[in-house]
Amino acid sequence: MKLYKLAQEYFIAFSKKNIEKLESLLSRNVVLRDWSVRIKGKRKVVNFNKKLFAEYPKINLKFLNYCLNIKKKIITCELEIYLNKKISIKVVDIIFFDTNYKIKKIYAFKG
Repeated sequence: MKLYKLAQEYFIAFSKKNIEKLESLLSRNVVLRDWSVRIKGKRKVVNFNKKLFAEYPKINLKFLNYCLNIKKKIITCELEIYLNKKISIKVVDIIFFDTNYKIKKIYAFKG
């Protein structure tokens, strides 16, 4: 359940726009890939999130469902992301953890 707890911490930090907490959960060479970007490196991912939070100050998410692969240290999460009161998107995140349980990859797919 450690992966589930870490994923929850990540999504709570994201919802609260807690950059310091997000940064603490990421590995140095983290990769973020979604439908619009591919970014490598902790600093670049943190800066991307800062810009996202500035563009959508009311961004929030709802954790809907998850599936764990403990052996490979992967969690797949179904989310609903609310950009504001009128706009929401369904997303599936696949989060990969390294041996130190830091996030090494986040692949996000829009549904």
